[in-house]
Amino acid sequence: MSSKSRIPNLYRTLVNRINDNIEELTMSIFDRIFQKLPDFKKNYTNEQKLKSYQDIKYHLDYLVQAIRYSKPTLFNEYIRWVKSILLSRNISIESLIITFEMTMEVLNEKFPKESDLINTYLDNAIDIIQTPDETDFSYIQESNPLKKTALTYLDYILDGKKYEANDLIFKAVSDGTEIKEIYLNVFQPVQQEIGRLWEENKISVAQEHYCTAVTQLIISRLYSNIFATERIGKTLIATCIGGELHELGIRMVADFFEMEGWETYYLGANTPIESIIKYIIRNNADLLAVSATMMIHIPIVEEMIQQIQKTDARDVKIMVGGYPFNIVPDLWKYIGADGFSPDADTAIKTASKILESND
Repeated sequence: MSSKSRIPNLYRTLVNRINDNIEELTMSIFDRIFQKLPDFKKNYTNEQKLKSYQDIKYHLDYLVQAIRYSKPTLFNEYIRWVKSILLSRNISIESLIITFEMTMEVLNEKFPKESDLINTYLDNAIDIIQTPDETDFSYIQESNPLKKTALTYLDYILDGKKYEANDLIFKAVSDGTEIKEIYLNVFQPVQQEIGRLWEENKISVAQEHYCTAVTQLIISRLYSNIFATERIGKTLIATCIGGELHELGIRMVADFFEMEGWETYYLGANTPIESIIKYIIRNNADLLAVSATMMIHIPIVEEMIQQIQKTDARDVKIMVGGYPFNIVPDLWKYIGADGFSPDADTAIKTASKILESND
C-alpha cells in the first residue's frame, strides 16, 4: 500500500483555506442569501435561520471534500440529494439556486485565483437543481429475483409488522432460498428504498429507524445458520465510519465473510482508530473492511489508513466501500486503500485478489 497522496497541492491549499475561514464564509453567504430573499429573513424564525446557517456550512463541507479529491461527481451527487430533501420539504427551487449563486459569489471574492475551479463545481450544482428529476424510481426493481418477497417485506416493516416480516424471511429460508440471496435481494434493496422514502419525505425518521432496527434484529436471528460454516484460517476486522443507522451495509459484508469461513470481528460504527489497530494486531487480521457512509467521512478513512501504516498493524490489507466509493470507483486509490468493493457479494472476490497480490 502506498502512503503517498494523489491529491494535487492546488486542491489541498484551497481546501485548507476554505476550512480555515469556514465560519466567516458561511456567515457571508448567509447574509447575502437573506439580502436577496428579504421575505425569508422577515418570516423565518430564529430556529429556521440557525438551520439555514447550518445547511450552508454543510454545503461548504461537502464542496471542500469534492475539491480535496478532485471529484466533481461527489458534489453533484450531494446536490441531487440536497435537492430531493429540500424540495420534498417545500423549499423552493429559487431559494436553492440563490444559495449556490451567493456561495459562488462569496468564494470568488475570497479566492479569486481559484474561481475557475470553484465555479466548475457550483455551476454544475445550479444546473442539477434546475434539471427535472427522474420520477417513479424504486430500488426494488423488476429484475430482482426476489422482488415479491422484497415488496412484501417492505410493506410489513413500514406497517410495523415485525413478526410477519420475521416469518416471511424464515419461511423463505426454510423453502430453500440462500441467506446470501436474501441479503442481496431483500435486505439491501429494501434498506435503500427506506432511505429513498425518507429522503422524499414519504416516511418519518422514526419509521426509518424502526425499519432498520427490525432488519438488524432479523439478521441477528439468522446467525445460527451463518456461523455454521467451516473456518478457512482467514480473519476480517470490519468497521463503519458514520452513525449506527449506516451500519447495516458493513454488517452484511462481515456476515458474507463469515459465511465463507472467515473469522470475523464486526466493530460497528465510530470505533476509535486506536481500538481498531489493537484488534488488527491482537487477532493478526488479514483484512480490514471499512465502510464510509458519507463523503465528509472520506478524510477520516484516509487518516485511519495513514495511522495504521505507522503501527505494527501496517501489513493488514484494507478494503473500503460505501456510497462515496460507489459513486467514484477509483476514489479508494486516492486515500491509500488496497481495494474497493461496491457490495457484500463482490467483497469476497475483491478480498481474494488483494490477498493473492501479497503472496
